[in-house]
Amino acid sequence: MFLYLEDIWFKYDKEYILKGIDFQIKKGETVAIVGESGSGKSTILRIIAGFEKPQKGIVRLEDKILTSNKHFVLPEKRNIGFVFQDYALFPHMTVKQNIEFAKKGKTQEMLKLVNLEGYENRYPYELSGGQQQRLALARTLATNPRLLLLDEPFSNLDEMLKDKIRNDLKEILRRANITTILVTHDRNDALALADRIIIIENGKIKFTGLPEEIYT
Repeated sequence: MFLYLEDIWFKYDKEYILKGIDFQIKKGETVAIVGESGSGKSTILRIIAGFEKPQKGIVRLEDKILTSNKHFVLPEKRNIGFVFQDYALFPHMTVKQNIEFAKKGKTQEMLKLVNLEGYENRYPYELSGGQQQRLALARTLATNPRLLLLDEPFSNLDEMLKDKIRNDLKEILRRANITTILVTHDRNDALALADRIIIIENGKIKFTGLPEEIYT
């Protein structure tokens, strides 16, 4: 297995948000974590990325322990890409400058990957929501991360365009050939994109299975 989470417990103040989370992900897999707001799904991504440290549990990527009672690797040392819900683009930078801020020399390769060729000199406010999402992906993938984390990737997008944008994202992930975890409250997102789906409720995993199993 590529990524392991073992018995993850996490709390804010006195209330546990995650209660014994266990799962594994294969290299190259796209896994969706589905749950309602407050279920703990985004906290799982933040723990994997190193933005939060659980009270108990182990996070291991390939043969390296990232988080345990005795180890904690800083986020910048994990080589994990994180696309935030609001994309976190730099509004004062062009498309090209946003990508080069992450990694110089990768602009054209990334623009081709996400179908934004010809948009190099535009600013984020001049892009559609779907284009902004693709720019955020390009900037993240430019660093060649081992793992990609997507936090509610469709929450800011027009409902009528979601089907097309889901298909665009699926194709980008396929071409990038990167192990991916996305969290969403919308099961349609998971069904469209994921090889496997994890359903979480009240901080616990309730179901893990293939999209067709969820659908039926």
